[in-house]
Amino acid sequence: MFNDVAQPIFFTILSGLVFVLSLAGFSMAVMFKENDLVNVVKFSITYIGAILILMVACYPSARLTETSKNISMACYFSDWYIMKPKLRSLLILTMARTLRPCYITACPSVPVDFNMVTVVFKTAMSYVAALISIQS
Repeated sequence: MFNDVAQPIFFTILSGLVFVLSLAGFSMAVMFKENDLVNVVKFSITYIGAILILMVACYPSARLTETSKNISMACYFSDWYIMKPKLRSLLILTMARTLRPCYITACPSVPVDFNMVTVVFKTAMSYVAALISIQS
């Protein structure tokens, strides 16, 4: 349910950040060639801010995945052998559910985590390189 609501939001955020990072990187390269250091600093601050926003946007999903794995480990290392059979079966069901970690997605199958930060960054740098080659 939450993922259905979050998918378009995260997709919009990630697409917008690719756009901002690409334009800021391209503008920094153009301003650097023109020796306009004041604008290079302004676009550098914009660039760093966009990367920080990207990391903050990816943090909840990474935390959710980590917590999901921790639940599985906590169930495994609990004193299950002392528990009643009914509770043991519930513990097994919980462990079976946590074998597949929970995560938030930006598209139907793309998890939003800290690996997404590198994917967005690489994509933005590819666009910057393409824009610089088109300009030259």
